[in-house]
Amino acid sequence: MQYCLGHPIEGYYMNQRNPIFGPKGDFVTSPEISQLFGEMIAVWLFTQWQGAESPGSVQLVEFGPGKGTLMDDILRTFKRLFATVKANPNVEVHLLENSQSLRDTQREKLSGLGYKLQWHETIESIPKSPTQFTMLIAHEFFDALPIHLLRKTEKGWDETLVGSTELIPDPGSESTSLDTTRRPQLSFVNYGDPTPKSTVLGNSSPRFSDVPVGLGVEVSPEAYRIARKVGELLSRKKGEDDKEGLGGCGLIIDYGRNEVPWLTLRAFKDHKPVPVFNRPGECDITANVDFAYLTEAMQDLGWCIITRYSLVSPTKLTPGSSACLTVSVYPPITQRNFLLAMGLSERIKFFAEQCEKANDEERWKRISDGALRLVDPLGMGGQYMFLGISSNPYTDESGSVIEGSGYPFRMEASGDAATAAAGTDEGVSGQGRGQQQQKENGSVQEQQS
Repeated sequence: MQYCLGHPIEGYYMNQRNPIFGPKGDFVTSPEISQLFGEMIAVWLFTQWQGAESPGSVQLVEFGPGKGTLMDDILRTFKRLFATVKANPNVEVHLLENSQSLRDTQREKLSGLGYKLQWHETIESIPKSPTQFTMLIAHEFFDALPIHLLRKTEKGWDETLVGSTELIPDPGSESTSLDTTRRPQLSFVNYGDPTPKSTVLGNSSPRFSDVPVGLGVEVSPEAYRIARKVGELLSRKKGEDDKEGLGGCGLIIDYGRNEVPWLTLRAFKDHKPVPVFNRPGECDITANVDFAYLTEAMQDLGWCIITRYSLVSPTKLTPGSSACLTVSVYPPITQRNFLLAMGLSERIKFFAEQCEKANDEERWKRISDGALRLVDPLGMGGQYMFLGISSNPYTDESGSVIEGSGYPFRMEASGDAATAAAGTDEGVSGQGRGQQQQKENGSVQEQQS
């Protein structure tokens, strides 16, 4: 995956010949479907900023910004939200992007908005300032990180590798030479015995011990490493001197569940599934995200919960102990529930009234169709999950949970996190906290036609 997607010249995301995003590309993302997606995310980030007592300096970070559409929608919405509270914080934008061609696209999209833009190749190069409140978004980023395929056997964890079994005709070659019209046939090959690496990875989560013999896991140590860095970047604990900073908040948005993934590795070309080894470097390769694994990476940075398997938290909160809770990681909820809770229904009503007054049925159809696609429980609304991270206090000094903290996420002490946290649509189809925020702060006008 890493080689096919990230090779500096021929990698899928690095090669300018690959039309990645949009109708002419291989897949369409939520920000490309509707600006409402970015607006609702901006509302959540804004409420977190207010919960941190409205710091005057903000750094906004996005992992894998793609064409820059999501960041563009967030920044445009921020301008109006900040204006409603008569605030003008200094906002610096940091983009984690390796592809030069995508950087050029992002620069063209965002440079006219008046914000300082900085690009980074690694998360380690993103600054961590105790005087800045950090907001972070990772949308469809973790699903593209390389995974290891492990299968449990009676002897231990066996790793599935990529091998070459035979030469086959190259469908992309027009040459008649036998030496150039045949290429290796790639396939999955089981190593056969546990190795030090497969043993370490197979025991990297306590949940993996429940996997029956004969089945396996898809595990990404790179996802674990980056999630750990995300937690450190957003925590209030700053640097080796342990001085407390402003902390931050973040959203990890991807398809997956709070459970062990298996047999989810797949590839796409022209919006259709294709074999994983189909034209390496020319198709998107992806795998479901294990949200519980990401949570485990941050579990000792503050209050975290891994429901069904274990509860990781201080055994008892005493007066004054909430200061030790430097970051909270909330169980994931569905995209549908997040967007509705943050005020999507209210925004749709606003546009419905606008379109009715203007007698613009075409615009209304575009807006309503896009919104419905985002929250379709059998499509994007149910397949994509939001994982919330925040350094804002979850409890007060007495140990009591602060009302509304973590909204729309919530801690669960037992049960399946993906099910319990997602819940039903009760309480979000009406006026949620995000809708109240929009009513208090005024309307955010549509930015794109």
